[in-house]
Amino acid sequence: MTMAADRPEERKTTYREALREALREALRADDRVFLMGEDVGRYGGCFGVSLGLLEEFGPERIRDTPLSESAFVGAGIGAALSGLRPIVEIMTVNFSLLALDQILNNAATLLHMSGGQLPVPLVIRMATGAGRQLAAQHSHSLEGWYAHIPGIRVLAPATLEDARYMLAPALADPDPVLIFEHGSLYNATGEPALPTSPVDLDHAAIRKQGTDISLITYGGSLPKALAAADELAADGISAEVVDLYAAAPRRRGHRRLRGPYAPRGGRRRGVAHRQHRRGDLGADRRTLAVRTGRAGRAGVQRGGPHPVRPPARTGGSAPDRRHRRGRTPGGGLTMAEFTMPSLGADMDEGMLQEWLVRPGDRVRRGDPVAVVETAKSAIEVESFETGTVGRLLVDPGTTVPVGTPLAVIEPVAEPGAPEQPEPGERTKKPEKSVTPEKRRKAETARPVHERSHGGEGPLIRHLAERAGVDLDTLHGTGHGRRVTRADVERATAEPRSPARVTPFARRLARELGVDLSGVAGTGKDGSVRAADVRAAAPGPTVSVEPKGGGEVPVRPAEDRRAVGMRQAIAGLMARANREIPHYYLSTTVDMAAAVDWMRERNRRSPAGEPLLPAALLLKAAARAAREVPELNGYWTDNHFVAGDGVRLGVAVSLRGGGLVAPVLRNADALELPQLMADLKDLVARARTGRLRGSEVSDPTITVTNLGDQGVEGVLGVIYPPQVALVGFGRVVERPWAVDGLLGVRPVVMATLSADHRATDGAVGARYLTTVDRLLQNPEEL
Repeated sequence: MTMAADRPEERKTTYREALREALREALRADDRVFLMGEDVGRYGGCFGVSLGLLEEFGPERIRDTPLSESAFVGAGIGAALSGLRPIVEIMTVNFSLLALDQILNNAATLLHMSGGQLPVPLVIRMATGAGRQLAAQHSHSLEGWYAHIPGIRVLAPATLEDARYMLAPALADPDPVLIFEHGSLYNATGEPALPTSPVDLDHAAIRKQGTDISLITYGGSLPKALAAADELAADGISAEVVDLYAAAPRRRGHRRLRGPYAPRGGRRRGVAHRQHRRGDLGADRRTLAVRTGRAGRAGVQRGGPHPVRPPARTGGSAPDRRHRRGRTPGGGLTMAEFTMPSLGADMDEGMLQEWLVRPGDRVRRGDPVAVVETAKSAIEVESFETGTVGRLLVDPGTTVPVGTPLAVIEPVAEPGAPEQPEPGERTKKPEKSVTPEKRRKAETARPVHERSHGGEGPLIRHLAERAGVDLDTLHGTGHGRRVTRADVERATAEPRSPARVTPFARRLARELGVDLSGVAGTGKDGSVRAADVRAAAPGPTVSVEPKGGGEVPVRPAEDRRAVGMRQAIAGLMARANREIPHYYLSTTVDMAAAVDWMRERNRRSPAGEPLLPAALLLKAAARAAREVPELNGYWTDNHFVAGDGVRLGVAVSLRGGGLVAPVLRNADALELPQLMADLKDLVARARTGRLRGSEVSDPTITVTNLGDQGVEGVLGVIYPPQVALVGFGRVVERPWAVDGLLGVRPVVMATLSADHRATDGAVGARYLTTVDRLLQNPEEL
């Protein structure tokens, strides 16, 4: 590259002309460089960047291509592999999706799959953003997509200097380089400064120095960030502007990013970009800022070059991630965001029906903390963290998308660990002395519901605990409204509401006029929940007169849920039929040995604990899934992912219509009596809306058993993302030949619906054969 000492002062120019001059200089400097794309020659490109280059360099160096992005990007890859230096222009970024296979699966991978033997020095230029309002098809900002792909470099030149001098190092890179030119910048005018050193594509640039706040941006948002910094300066705020023009630095071992990540503490950051809120470069910057637990800049370093830190990747195999972690203000322990979970492939949003905890409550991993209403059922959602409930972010009755933060679970410090002071409390001034009279007046002035009863002595607390009285529900008559012994005894003698009532249940009871003293709680430790209040309320009903006459009382909430459930089931099954290439197999299983073994076992077992044929069928289905793991898992990202253990989904029909499929975890390892007990418990709670979130998520294979409905065979639709569904019908007596003799035997039809993307009929046949073998040898179950 020509340095400042070798060149005259640049004239005033535009961003478009700077790009054109960069192309001209590259074509003159290296005969291997050529430009190709749609209309880049005769018309000078869609945005006029290559005007005049055809006349100067001829059609061999400036090549117009057919309207096939996949074809000419592929030709560019081939030319790069042969030693040339192609520059491919794609009119607008959305058209690059037509060449996505070429870019992601060929250009990005060849150098690394060949151990460095096949470099792909390809540059792809494209316009991005909605700068010229070119309708929905031409105003995408997809650089965030490409920045997540290993093996390619993403550049977003935002200044005249970048437009002029970034092309040369991009052509020298052995990896493909994607240059995104924001449409709003083409007419930007200025006088580009001459570079004092080659453009460094591995590091960000500080466009404006500042000490109070860092504004992190790139591409078309840089001018706006600079303007914002000027406005802040007028208010006395010194803002630093960081340009992430090298959005995805190469991360091969021989070119590691240099320098430790040492942001300055105490500085606030802002991320400015024209993108989506999730899954983009700005989200990566924000995520990195949270993960570091520091208030410094995200991804830059003072003193010399400023390395861009690549976004940290998060793992986790479970499709349902209910928590996001952050850092406490003190910087030590992490806190978790309890988020709206995904309770099935058909769930996009849910309604927070009820909180089962309050701020300040201690929760353990697995404790139910909220009730979420989906289109199918009301489900208790458990905490996956141990800690203290901090803030509740969503009010009951609110419908929010999956992944929305609902509450903050704060960590519990280990015994003996020093407490982390809150910001601003490190130099806390000593409290002023307060006279008893002032304290009494302040305490009396506080509303009763805001006062805690920590001032009661241990005797009062002991009496209240023994009597089952909640001190927070009492109006104290003692000094400073403290609860006295007489208050506890009075509350013990009077009919009182349960010791534990969830806040939503208490509010609902007031609205419905329900006396909580007569409500039996079904929650943890006898606590009263909203469902208990609704059950105790007379409840208004709506009389709907059918066409045939008569009245059918329907509760509005139940009616809405029934409609929503049918829509959810229809949508999911339509998706399954549309996307999954099903194949179906069936076999008839002789159940004589299994039924005889079951009857003998029930005869020896205590009364009230009989096994039913359903338990044998489910256990056989689970054991067969363990022996044929190709059917036990998920189809995701165009490949099969085996399940971690057998989580058997069991289709349960609900009263009033609809169905859910709660999960029997580790069903292949459960003893038959335990499996039978768990099955009865799941069915009962499914039909009363008492399932937990962990009991409806992530089944690896589902069984539908319609035998109790009199059906002899069922061919089900696979529940995505699973790859198989097993069906059992009714055990019936049929003529059956055994060893050449005809007799009457109990038989059942077993069917399999499987995904042809994951397996073929031979695997499905092996599964059904395994089910048959296990049922012929029930003692193995």
